[in-house]
Amino acid sequence: MDKSPPMDKVQARRRATTGLAPNRQSLVQIGLLAVLLLAPFGAHLLGEIYYVNLASRVTLIAMAAVRLNLAVGYGGMVSFGHAAYFGLGAMWPASAPITPST
Repeated sequence: MDKSPPMDKVQARRRATTGLAPNRQSLVQIGLLAVLLLAPFGAHLLGEIYYVNLASRVTLIAMAAVRLNLAVGYGGMVSFGHAAYFGLGAMWPASAPITPST
């Protein structure tokens, strides 16, 4: 038999809504992510090189922000110099395929 204390209405509603069923916010986030991921491919198909270049630069800046968040936040590195070395080590292989070949 379950020995847990009885739940109030808020806890019961929270437990019922934390399942895998998508809510409105997650559907909007998934839709925006799909648009952002497909926009560079659509621009490439239309021959808009400027937008492909812009999307590449935005992606690189976003990767830099994520690496700084990981280094400073999760890694516990309070020195920006250490975080820069850590981030450059992670950024180099991630950005290598994006550079155009001549």
